[in-house]
Amino acid sequence: MTALERMRDILFAPKAVCMGCRTVKGADEGWLCAKCYASLQPLEIRKQHKDVLCLQCGEAVIGERCPKCLKKTEKIIALSAYEYITPIDRIIHAFKYSGAYKIGEWMAGEMVRPLKAEAEFTGFVITFVPMHFTRRLARGYNQSEVLARKLSEKTNLPVQGLLERRRYTIKQARLSGEKRRRNLTGAIYAKGEMTGKRVILIDDVRTTGATASECARALRNAGAAEVVVLTFSRALGGRARTKWRTRREKTPRQ
Repeated sequence: MTALERMRDILFAPKAVCMGCRTVKGADEGWLCAKCYASLQPLEIRKQHKDVLCLQCGEAVIGERCPKCLKKTEKIIALSAYEYITPIDRIIHAFKYSGAYKIGEWMAGEMVRPLKAEAEFTGFVITFVPMHFTRRLARGYNQSEVLARKLSEKTNLPVQGLLERRRYTIKQARLSGEKRRRNLTGAIYAKGEMTGKRVILIDDVRTTGATASECARALRNAGAAEVVVLTFSRALGGRARTKWRTRREKTPRQ
């Protein structure tokens, strides 16, 4: 273990503090205290919310997909463990920008639930959103790859790096809407032929869906037969959030 890894273990030791409220009372569930864990908003399997949220972008919808996604050539299924709200945003920030990579073990465990509840994924291969090599050198790891490899350990599905980012891009978090899509145009490519592959694409958070769509396009163009996007969290728009919360009030948390 390197000095840097020892320092990370000290700063982000599980049970030492709650990663949500940062209190020293510690964590009762993974990396969160009981109060913060209870505040999480799980996103149930798509069979339960297909008439509430678009399977592809997460916006409010009647049916399975919103009108915009019905027009898209890349049809994907999107699954997520939690809604992107506090304290999920704090966990992801620590995971990505503060070197707290060990949180990935717990995050991947939470991602198993929506995956296994959805269907049987025997025969699928796990891959991850690629990171440009310069950004990876600066951060030290690709957070999506960490999640993918931990998920592979928990599901016994193989993990492969099927995608590469050939062009350096501005961070998506700094952009919105159409700018995100333009930012990724021509940046992500499949590493080779993958005819017939059924792929589970892993990322930490899904907002506009631009990154997932570009990755799915690259995989499909290389011959992938099916692409399922699985993220730890998913941002919901205003109407979608209201509709989803209303549904959840009628369906108590398991």
